Amino acid sequence: MLAANPKAIVERKIVDNHWQHLEDESLPAGQDVTVSLARWQAEQDQLKAHDAQVGIRLPNDVDVEEIYSTISSSPLIILEFPIIDTNKRGYHPDGKAYSQARTLRVRCGYEGEIRAIGQEVIGDVLNYMERCGINAFELREGEDLGEALARFTEFSQAYQAAAAGPQAIYLRRRTRSAA
Repeated sequence: MLAANPKAIVERKIVDNHWQHLEDESLPAGQDVTVSLARWQAEQDQLKAHDAQVGIRLPNDVDVEEIYSTISSSPLIILEFPIIDTNKRGYHPDGKAYSQARTLRVRCGYEGEIRAIGQEVIGDVLNYMERCGINAFELREGEDLGEALARFTEFSQAYQAAAAGPQAIYLRRRTRSAA
């Protein structure tokens, strides 16, 4: 079993994390679990028969539009936000999952929970992740949930369009001037 943070932020609220992240272990009866995309593809019929919810963890190199028809029924899709050590400048976040989230929300119309996990899930970036369509977060170890939650309100306006959240300033101005 992969380590899961005991608490998560879901829809801007701190909640108990009831999901267990499984690798190849047997399914625990009555427990909500997440499995890898590879396991989902190999054992889809057995997993659909599980007596609790099954979420799917996607690697950040998967084209979500190509696989959406096979994952669309899942109540939870987890996107991975790793940090890549390039040894050139040290820290380098991998942003592919931002695009995956926006594609799931905007192009695919996914309405379930999209959760961010990984070393890049820190308070500083939650607002950006939410604007891409992510509505749940398992913060990396050592992050303060209360401080991270407060970060959502640091920006009251946005200049760019988003998959979630308020309409961008330029679009609001355009709408008002047309009226």
